[in-house]
Amino acid sequence: WCTRKNLGVSATNRQILTRLNFLCGFFCVIQIIWGGFYFIIKFTSFLEEDDQEVSNPDENKPLISLDLWSLESFTYFLTLLNFILLIATMLAHRAIRGVNLVGSVRFMWVLFWLLPLQIFCMIGLFDASSVTEVKTKHWWDDPSMSYVRELTCENGTANNKCIVPIKGGKNYENETVWCIKECNATDCEDIRNEAQQMWNLTSEILYTLNGVWAMMLILLMWVTLSVLQAIITLPIVQRSKESNIPFWLILPIMGCFSVGYLLSYNRT
Repeated sequence: WCTRKNLGVSATNRQILTRLNFLCGFFCVIQIIWGGFYFIIKFTSFLEEDDQEVSNPDENKPLISLDLWSLESFTYFLTLLNFILLIATMLAHRAIRGVNLVGSVRFMWVLFWLLPLQIFCMIGLFDASSVTEVKTKHWWDDPSMSYVRELTCENGTANNKCIVPIKGGKNYENETVWCIKECNATDCEDIRNEAQQMWNLTSEILYTLNGVWAMMLILLMWVTLSVLQAIITLPIVQRSKESNIPFWLILPIMGCFSVGYLLSYNRT
């Protein structure tokens, strides 16, 4: 589609760039919708009143846990990056059609800056360390997971049997004792484990699809950047890089500082 011929004539680099720019915008919109939908689910669950039918001595967790081990962090950050890229593609569309060299150079630098961040977030979405399973296990009884429990737990158990604490919590010896005392039953642990397994599988699929989508966008950004540099011409690109070398160092400096801060002060 990007290189199709018009009236028997091969598409020019500018036409190819316009179509690539459109594709980048489309991928950004899908990512923004997914990130926004995920945040709305978490936010609405967080605001719901605590209508649990049994006691839960654990304190509520924060709405968003921003750390290097949270796949939510990568999802939200990726959504923010894609929002910036979407704005850039909209502005670049006019620059490409109007043969605006200054606008094209600015778009090139946006791609240069966003591409490594996009790659970093994309890698983080592949849960090789089973972070989602650990978080699901320890956050399961929190109000922010109420929507998930409603989807995965058996009917009528989302706020009672399905929230049995790990090993019965601090007031009971184990899950069975908790279930007998709080719900007058013995199947709480089985209901919770089945629901958690279902959610872990669903989360793995969703995050993996999101990572693959981000990977495809990275490929589009790289191709777009290559075509854009061919249009701008190599001498102009080289002079622009030489004049902006000091600003290139800002990104790794900020990255090292941020990672160091998270590792030093994060309680997890």
